[in-house]
Amino acid sequence: MKVTRLLSSGVELADGSRIAAGTVIWTGGMRASALTEQVSGQRDPLGRLHVALDLSVTGAAHVYAAGDVTLAITP
Repeated sequence: MKVTRLLSSGVELADGSRIAAGTVIWTGGMRASALTEQVSGQRDPLGRLHVALDLSVTGAAHVYAAGDVTLAITP
């Protein structure tokens, strides 16, 4: 069922019904920005660039990436 509104007491659904909740956590899908397609480098299925620990993009010299566009594997 589609959530149409976030309320202070939960969420409202498309049919007008409500689900009461003290906490609502949004876990919708995520896809990296299409701008990553302009960078040559390896990507995961969500379009995130593979990066090294220093955030350099794997396979793209002198290019760094951070945030939601990266697949950063850390210890």
